[in-house]
Amino acid sequence: FDVCTMWYVIEHFTRLEEVLKETAAILRPGGIFAFSTPNLSGISGRKNRREFLDRSPGDHATVWSPASARRVLARYGFDVVGIRVTGHHPERFPGAAWLREKKGFSAGLAKRVLQSVSELAGLGDTFEVYAKKRSGSGLQQD
Repeated sequence: FDVCTMWYVIEHFTRLEEVLKETAAILRPGGIFAFSTPNLSGISGRKNRREFLDRSPGDHATVWSPASARRVLARYGFDVVGIRVTGHHPERFPGAAWLREKKGFSAGLAKRVLQSVSELAGLGDTFEVYAKKRSGSGLQQD
């Protein structure tokens, strides 16, 4: 195949190694593997990691961050060519709870500023990964 996608599903696999080996096996060299998943390094995970993990659905077998995605995928013969952080929630920033209740110019401006900070710093609570299968790639040994 040229492309394999897993939108909000990769975190559900209990046998991730088998899934990633099979994904690498079915893709041609240069093929694209794309997926999306919750982001441990997003604002919610950074604000309160324990709460983020406790609130994760019980069927989430793995928790990802952009850094862990790069490390894990490299072991299976993939080079990450792009990461797009999504799921920006300015109201989740510490001290920003007032954004939910306030109206008007100052609240709107504050929300736009926090949205920009979230986007620039990659603090969204979800992310997408786009990885290319290396030529002649196989499972790397640690």
